[in-house]
Amino acid sequence: MRLQDLARASGWRVEHRPETGSTNDVAGDILAAGASARTVVVADRQTRGRGREGRAYESPPGGLYVSLLVDAAPADRPGLVVALVACAAADAIEAVSGLAVGIKWPNEL
Repeated sequence: MRLQDLARASGWRVEHRPETGSTNDVAGDILAAGASARTVVVADRQTRGRGREGRAYESPPGGLYVSLLVDAAPADRPGLVVALVACAAADAIEAVSGLAVGIKWPNEL
């Protein structure tokens, strides 16, 4: 399925980068430019990823590196939403691939 077809069918805007510094940076730039929720940024490789406590890392090719823009009000408890998305993504990957997926909390699979 092509990205355009997926976006049209799901209502999500899909931004793909073969390589980027950080999917979070791209998502932030897109948000600052006026993008709405329901945007997903996908990269084949990250060169300046950021982890907990400001740890930097490089994400090699062959993984799936994603940031989502979702519309969540403070009352929606964004931390809980992040945990639920991580669990749902892990379950979906396991169901489709048969591979065991672990979660490095809060949101890395």
